[in-house]
Amino acid sequence: MPAKATPNAASFSLMKPLCPNGEMPIVQLSIKQDLDPQAHLSVGQLLAPLRDEGVVIIGSGSSFHNLGLRGPAAVEPSRQFDDWLQQTLLATLIDERRRRVVAWTQAPHARTAHPREDHLIPLMVALGAADEESAALVFHQDDFFGSWSLSSFRFGDPLCLGTQTSSVER
Repeated sequence: MPAKATPNAASFSLMKPLCPNGEMPIVQLSIKQDLDPQAHLSVGQLLAPLRDEGVVIIGSGSSFHNLGLRGPAAVEPSRQFDDWLQQTLLATLIDERRRRVVAWTQAPHARTAHPREDHLIPLMVALGAADEESAALVFHQDDFFGSWSLSSFRFGDPLCLGTQTSSVER
């Protein structure tokens, strides 16, 4: 009898609340070493047809990931980057949304929010898989760790509706 695979901690922390009995198979995808946003959007576009087969694509990361910056110094950079990200994902037309995400380093406080973009790049895969679907803000907190503004987004219908699968970024 084959041994039951155990997901790593990052996958487990996201999937345990969604599937507490572990009934959903999980396949993890690594990000490319060069961290190229356009390449990751393209990977998402290649994965998009899987959504029609009931596959959920989750890009786990954070809208602010500078562990060395906390307290009052983090408030404005995290808020301004998060505001830019919300504007980009929620209120921008599809082609402009893609262009802005690929050029994310031009956003206010981009490199303060993400000194290394490894926690933002999964968003590119989820966005690529979402194709032209609208985004929804599913979580926002202005005082995470006391000073960070963080948001999570969903593309497409919620999982519980069952009529379409969705791409999720956290």
